[in-house]
Amino acid sequence: MSEEYIVIDNICKSDSISLDGTICDDITGWKITAQLKDECGNCIELATSNVTGGSDDQIIVNSTSPTESNFTIMVPKNQTTCWSDIAYLYTQVETLNMVGGETEKLCLATAQIFFKTLGKNHND
Repeated sequence: MSEEYIVIDNICKSDSISLDGTICDDITGWKITAQLKDECGNCIELATSNVTGGSDDQIIVNSTSPTESNFTIMVPKNQTTCWSDIAYLYTQVETLNMVGGETEKLCLATAQIFFKTLGKNHND
């Protein structure tokens, strides 16, 4: 069985990248981490400011409410210049809920990113 991905295209290599996410819950105090990896082993790790090494320049929580919260993952300009044409974004949240004596960790949907090359996207 093949893994299903959210597909993102029309992103140019070396451009800054902003990817918005929505969670149907209040994420106040949650830790959010993201890894962007390509097929050649390049990797960028990003996190919210409440994670060691994270900052609001990497993942920012835009709004929270009891029923919906929004965040943005930001990849700085020139970080993907020498990457392959396909990358994967893995996002995880650590909630405030305790499960088995540890905080609950949830993996969000994985995104497959097709970088534009020479003005074309992956389905041209």
